[in-house]
Amino acid sequence: MEVDESGAEPGAEAAGQADAEPAAEPSAGPNAEPFGSTQGSGHWNACGVHREAAATFTCSRCGTFGCPECLDSMQPMPLCVACAARGVNAVPWERRETVGLWRGFWDTTFELCLRPKEFFARPAVDSLGGGAFYGVVAYTAGNMAFVLQFALLYGVIGLVAGLSSGNEAAGAAMGIGIGALGCIMVPIVGVQAPVMAVFGMAFGMAGAHLSLTLMKQARGSWEASLRGVGYANAAYMWLAVPCVGLFISPFAVVWLEARAISAAHETSTFVAFAAVVMWRLLLTTLLFAVYMLFLAAVMGMVPGTLGPSAP
Repeated sequence: MEVDESGAEPGAEAAGQADAEPAAEPSAGPNAEPFGSTQGSGHWNACGVHREAAATFTCSRCGTFGCPECLDSMQPMPLCVACAARGVNAVPWERRETVGLWRGFWDTTFELCLRPKEFFARPAVDSLGGGAFYGVVAYTAGNMAFVLQFALLYGVIGLVAGLSSGNEAAGAAMGIGIGALGCIMVPIVGVQAPVMAVFGMAFGMAGAHLSLTLMKQARGSWEASLRGVGYANAAYMWLAVPCVGLFISPFAVVWLEARAISAAHETSTFVAFAAVVMWRLLLTTLLFAVYMLFLAAVMGMVPGTLGPSAP
């Protein structure tokens, strides 16, 4: 065998250069070309879990190569099933034991109000308790902030009314008294709101899920519907915005519920919006019919009304 002056065999240098060439990373995505296929560069990277399968993405969290079976989510970045199970990309509220209750609540609220599509694409770690618990907290906090605004407003109105009478002492007393009356309403709402939130989420979950069932579009579980409806209560935090929050909140609730139901049942936003609105229209129509029947019965029993007159 021929050996050059340095003692190396012919072709060894070329082989070393070939071995030193870095392997290109596979492109992320469930439909990406398998890394190392015969159509590509010739390099092969197997899935970190299924060694017989070709890797088609790299997890944005742990860097492991994965096949389509190992892909949990592509939003906002590729995430493998193992990382999703550990909750590394879960919503902040479902990681509150790690990030803290305060930060978990506010990060979740801001993301829901500003980036709902990315939020509902995150994997669920606590599908039953997470969304429902958050829904109770958000509904209660929003309504208490709304009532607190009225308490302050009542105090200012009472103070202005008293001062306009020319008696400063009476004006101050009236302002403090009316303001204190308004402040008493805050803890009352704090007790009442959680109960109302539970009933509201129950109606929202049942109404949307049954509406989708009638339309043959229900693909998710009841727990997924409850989780989505609970997180949609983030819209009640708009009540904390003075003057305009009262008008934004009802429409924001419907919109967030539609986005949540769309993600939970893998259906279009239009179908989810129809499901969210349908049960509300049916319930409103039923309540109106009951009210009209009650009104007709009362008017029939009162003399001199539209009811039959006495002989």
